[in-house]
This record gives sequence, structure tokens and C-alpha cells, in this order.
Amino acid sequence: MFSRLLLLFLPFALALAPASAGGGEGRPVARLGSLPVAMKLMASTTPPIVFTTTLRNLALSPTELRLAQPLEPDVVVFNARGLPIWNCFHGQSIRTIDAPYALRPSEVKRFSCTWSGFANDGRRLPPGLYRAQAWLHTADPSALGMYRSELVDVVKR
Repeated sequence: MFSRLLLLFLPFALALAPASAGGGEGRPVARLGSLPVAMKLMASTTPPIVFTTTLRNLALSPTELRLAQPLEPDVVVFNARGLPIWNCFHGQSIRTIDAPYALRPSEVKRFSCTWSGFANDGRRLPPGLYRAQAWLHTADPSALGMYRSELVDVVKR
């Protein structure tokens, strides 16, 4: 009886478990809506923290994304209260023009940005646990303006 309950509960527990530092190795990646594209965010464990976002076409045929400008994911860092405190594109405009972005079959694209440990307003942030998420701005109305990766834990030293 206990083993049956454990087997029923285990998938839910794994889905709710926080991602590990370093980008959530072994965790499921976020799919981009109904598209056969996966997005995963990873973070380095030494300062400065380098975020790497990976887009992978899971299909055996080309897949076209309808993206807003810029044509790469933004990374947003959240504090312990869940408030956004830093992002790669801070101060840059996001243009909502419809820009096609094609991924060949099984193609993988990687994007990176570096967080120096400061907030968008210039304050140096204390060491601690932060969370990060990649946001891919889209011109696809069915995606409500953006796709989001899984949240990952980031330890700032």
C-alpha cells in the first residue's frame, strides 16, 4: 500500500521540487506552448554568474518561432520574496515586431548573459539564494507575450 502511494506521489513531488543550483540538471525543460521546442536555463556556480539558455528543436522538421526583438531570451533574477531584481535586458526596449526565427530539425541554440551580482538600480546584492528564469518574448498571441523556462536556484557568494 505504501509503495503504491509513493509511486503515485513521486511524480508530483519531483515536479514541485526546486531546481538545483547550476541549472536544474535532470529536471524537465519548459516547452514553448504547443511548439516542439524546449527551453532550459542553467547558471554557473562561481561569480560572476553566467546564465546559459538553450533552445532545442525537438521536431524532425524545421520549426519557426514568432519572436519579438531582441531575438534572444532575457534572464530575470528574483529575490527571496519573488520580486524581480535584475534582468539582462534592463534599459533596453523590447520591440513587438513579428520576427520569424527558424530552428532546423534537432537544432540547439545557446544564449548567455552574465550577472555581476548587482540589482538593476545599481545596488550590490548580498550573498544568498536567488531564483532565475529565462523569458523569451514572442509575437505569438497564443503565448501571451512570452515563453518562460523553469525556475532555477542561484547561489550568490
